[in-house]
Order: sequence, then C-alpha cells, then structure tokens
Amino acid sequence: MGHLSKSYSSRSLRVEPLEHRNLLAAGPLLISEFLAVGNGEWDDVDGDPSDWIEIYNPTDQGINLDGWHLTDEMSDPMMWTFPDVSLGAGEYLIVYASGKNRLDPQEQLHTNFQLDDKGEYLALIGPEGTISHQYSPQYADQQEGASYGMAQEEAILLDSGTPVSYRVPDASDSLGGTG
Repeated sequence: MGHLSKSYSSRSLRVEPLEHRNLLAAGPLLISEFLAVGNGEWDDVDGDPSDWIEIYNPTDQGINLDGWHLTDEMSDPMMWTFPDVSLGAGEYLIVYASGKNRLDPQEQLHTNFQLDDKGEYLALIGPEGTISHQYSPQYADQQEGASYGMAQEEAILLDSGTPVSYRVPDASDSLGGTG
C-alpha cells in the first residue's frame, strides 16, 4: 500500500485584542436573560409553561423595584409596573411574561404581556421613565426551550501577545482518513 502525502500551507496569525466593550445602560438593573418559547421546563405556579424574564442587580446595594416597569412595546414604556419588591445586591428575580398580570410580591410575579418568539422590543424602565436596559430594536427569533441573554462573566481565552497558528486546507483535503 502506498502512502499518499499531502502538503498543507501553514501560516501564522496574530490576534490582537479589540477594545473592551461594555453594555451601555442608563440604569443599574439589567434584563440578564429571558425565555420567549417555553417547553415546560419552567412552568409557573399554575403548571403552565410560561415565558420569563430574569432581572439582575449587578450593584453592591439592594434596589426596590416599586415603580419600575417592563415592556415589550417601545410606545408603551410603562406597560407593566413592578409592585413593592426588592432585589438585593447581586441577586436575580424571575418575572413570568405570561399575560396573567399578577402583582403580589409574596407570589410569582407575572406581566400583563407575553414575549414573541419572532423577536420584539423588550425593556426594563426605571421609575422616572429612563431605560435601564433594553433589547432594541428587537431581540432575535427564539427557539423552544432556549433562553437568550447576556454573558456576565469575562473569560480571557488567550493573553495578549500569545502566538496563534491556523491551517487552511486546500481543495484536495479530505476529512477523516488516510490512503
């Protein structure tokens, strides 16, 4: 049996870090994650698969949400208003976007709207009407059971100046096998 030899071109690649990007937000709270197409994994207290929105307080102080708003309509920034409930420093709060409009701070909170799986505007509005965080003009199409959100931890995969190489196969390369 003969051995087929192939030649590959090898090139060096220098990776330079881009400038650091931060989420631009006017307020301290974030919509850290949401689910627009439930699959039964996150049923609400009634046993219904519901959309949900996760609010995160990245600050080192608690924040009272009384008078804050969630909306899925840019033209109606005060669509749903939080009751008198607090979110501690570094804490998360799930609000079900079920359309059930439940405001008892001792129970699950439910907005008066549901999220659209085809994408739409979504925002968290402060009590003074300032946008704290938004997905604008709209979030992307959603898949069943897959939540959408923002990374909250930074991971450095390569240090600045680390040499990197890559290989570009030519048209005669085949995957998986020797001759």
